[in-house]
Amino acid sequence: MRRGFTMIELVFVIVILGILASIAIPRLAASRDDARAVSLKQDIGTMTQAIPAWYQGQRQVSIEDAISIDTTLWQRTNPADLDYTYNDGAGTIRAALCAAPINSVAANVILGTNCTPLSAGVGNTSMADNDTTFTADPGAEPWLVIQLNPAPSGVVRMLVRDMNVTNQTVPMAGRRVQWN
Repeated sequence: MRRGFTMIELVFVIVILGILASIAIPRLAASRDDARAVSLKQDIGTMTQAIPAWYQGQRQVSIEDAISIDTTLWQRTNPADLDYTYNDGAGTIRAALCAAPINSVAANVILGTNCTPLSAGVGNTSMADNDTTFTADPGAEPWLVIQLNPAPSGVVRMLVRDMNVTNQTVPMAGRRVQWN
């Protein structure tokens, strides 16, 4: 009497495992993207609330001190600038601290190419730990600009299409903290 499996039995088992894997792997990848999108949405929400509150309390323009930012997701675009970028391989999200005239009410005034990020040490009086006391221009104020550039696929597209996250411009001077 022979013990063990025949070649046909082994092939059937391998085929069944392949079918199960072809179903499970895309679902796991989609779950990972969903979790990443939720995490990014929370990051953006935290930025729009915490950074202006930090500025009001400390009079310093700082992303790092206002929130605990995940540097594995958010990369500093330029070490001298006060902005971060998330890139999913297709789309991008940019969180930048920019200067704009105080009377700039329209969001498109500082969105796009008009948003030049504040630079560490330029026009500032305090630079300890990359904190920036905003004193560049008495006729200007710091703004937090969140720009989403979605691609045909990816996590940023999911944020825009499914979660209704939009570009945001948040003035920091004179903004009241909103309590939920």
